[in-house]
Amino acid sequence: MVYLFGSRGTEGPQSSSTRLGDKEVKLVSTELELQQMLTELNKSCPSVIVVNAEGRALSRNGTLSLLSMCWDEDVIFVIDVQELGSKAFSQTVKDGADSTKCVSVKEVLEDSTTVKVFCDPRSDSDALYHHYGILLQNVFCVQLAEVKLRRNAGHKVQYVKSRKQIISEYSGLNEEQLREWNSLE
Repeated sequence: MVYLFGSRGTEGPQSSSTRLGDKEVKLVSTELELQQMLTELNKSCPSVIVVNAEGRALSRNGTLSLLSMCWDEDVIFVIDVQELGSKAFSQTVKDGADSTKCVSVKEVLEDSTTVKVFCDPRSDSDALYHHYGILLQNVFCVQLAEVKLRRNAGHKVQYVKSRKQIISEYSGLNEEQLREWNSLE
């Protein structure tokens, strides 16, 4: 059983869908749910996808447990990689525009035309490549972008900011929203 955080930051077993603020969070832990997610992804044909991996000691030596993907303003998909195993990346659905082409999470992550937004993707990339043979393409790192912003403003940059610091500074969330987000970190 995977535990998701409820909208008030309390842990507990949830249904396959819950809310996080104004976003719906859909847990993808079955092949049918994965197929539905891929169908939605395929219909949306997004140019940008926000991605985050979580696991224990996330790296080639650790485990990859969850992969979050968001391409729609209203929904975050959380793929239970522990439950689905390699099927999380290899299962396909037919491409609506081209019925001979299939789309999988692996193909999306390796696609050079879709931007994948990460915050410090080093561990994510290491785990995806060494556990599932996925070579990320067209990655935008918000942590490096934030360094570039500070350098462009004339600051001498000696460190990178954490995801928490970047969200607090640039997200436009109010104090209550930041407290809720921080409780989930």
